[in-house]
Amino acid sequence: MKHKTKDFDQIVSAIKNGEMNVNGEMAKAMPIDEDKPGFGQFYCGVCDKHFISQAVYLKHCTQGPHKSKVKRVQKEKPWTVEDAKGRIDNGPKLGRKPWDNDLNLPVNQNQANQ
Repeated sequence: MKHKTKDFDQIVSAIKNGEMNVNGEMAKAMPIDEDKPGFGQFYCGVCDKHFISQAVYLKHCTQGPHKSKVKRVQKEKPWTVEDAKGRIDNGPKLGRKPWDNDLNLPVNQNQANQ
């Protein structure tokens, strides 16, 4: 099973709550956890990854995937429930015609009225 990373809205809420800054650096010192790489001390909050050393973490911060996630966090705003409710539209009706149930052919409106 693949590692599930944080969703975009979870990252933005962590930044707003002051748990981490925009670059993914945690505001508080992480507790030591022997099960995680680097004892859990080198963590990128934006990418949701642990690193084994400070050098590897700093190299990660200079690479493209991390930078693109940081830019996305800075530019985009997360979707809200109001956004989802406000954008309900099924689009154009595409000129669909009523079908005759017996033959599966389009019903001619002139013949139906006679």
